[in-house]
Amino acid sequence: MGVKGVLSVVGVAVIGVLLGLNYSGKHSTPKTDQSVPAARFQEIKPGLYALPTLWKPLWGLATVPTNLFAVRVNKDWVLIDSGGEGAIEHVAEAVKQLLGSSDRLRAIFYTHAHFEHIGGTARLLQDHPDVLHILHEGEMPFLLTTKRHFWEPTDNWKWAISRYIAALMNNPLDTLPDISANTAVLHGKTGDLADITVQGKKVSWAPPRGRLQWLHVPGHSPGLMLLRHVPSNTIVAGDIFRIGLDKGTPKPELLPVINATQAVSSVKALADWGDWQVAYPCHDAGNGSSHAQFSDFANSL
Repeated sequence: MGVKGVLSVVGVAVIGVLLGLNYSGKHSTPKTDQSVPAARFQEIKPGLYALPTLWKPLWGLATVPTNLFAVRVNKDWVLIDSGGEGAIEHVAEAVKQLLGSSDRLRAIFYTHAHFEHIGGTARLLQDHPDVLHILHEGEMPFLLTTKRHFWEPTDNWKWAISRYIAALMNNPLDTLPDISANTAVLHGKTGDLADITVQGKKVSWAPPRGRLQWLHVPGHSPGLMLLRHVPSNTIVAGDIFRIGLDKGTPKPELLPVINATQAVSSVKALADWGDWQVAYPCHDAGNGSSHAQFSDFANSL
C-alpha cells in the first residue's frame, strides 16, 4: 500500500473517531418529487433546487454525502458551492441539464473554501467562463491565495489534532484557477444579494431585494456564509451544522470547527435570524432541520 496509502487509512479512522463523523452510508436529499432522476437537481421549494452528490476525499477511500443547491432568478441561476472530488463531472452535467438551452449560470456563491465546496470550480469555468464568484471577505485568503485553513489559530483540540490528517486530503485549491477578476466580496455580518457589486458596479442580473439574504457564520471556517431563500423562508445552511443520526433519528450537530467559540455563537445567531421554516445543510443524513428543532439544538450548546 505504501506510506501514502497507510496514512490515508489512518486518516479516515482518526477523523471518524476524533470528529464523530456520523453518516449513515445512505444519501438522503431534501424531500421532493421522486419521479425526478436523482442525478439531476430536484426542486425542494419553488425556485430552490438541491443536488445530492458524494464527495470522495482521501483518494476515494472515504465517501461523504454532500448536497449542492441552486436558486432560480428569472432565467438566471445562482449555484451554491461547486462540489468536490468524485462529483465534479456529475455537478457539471447536472448544471447543464438545469439551465437547458436558454438559462444562464450567473454566479457561484461559496459558503466557504473547503474541499467539497470549491473543487468543481475549474470544471464549471470550462462551460461558464463568465460566472461571478461570490465569497465573504473572511474567506478571501483561502480562495484567492494559496493560504490554507489548516493552520489558522484554533481553540478546538479536536481540530488541532485532526488538521494534520486533513492536510493529506486531495486539495483542489492547488488547481483552483485565478478567479480574482470576476469576484464579488461580501463584507460584514449580513446583507442582501441585491447589493452585490463587481469593481464598484452593480450587476445587471442581481436578484430583487428581499429574495436572497446572506449571513456570516464563522467557526467552521473564518468566512463561512449561509443563504436565506426568502420566498420559501428556507435556509441553505452550508456547514454551520450537519444532520447526523442519533439511534436512527436525524438531529442537528456541529461539524468539525476551527473556532468552537465562534461556531456556537453562529449557531445561536442563525436560530435568532428571523422566523425561517427549515434549514438544509450541505451534509445531511436526514431532511433538514425545522426552526424549532434547530433552536433546541442551539439552546443545548
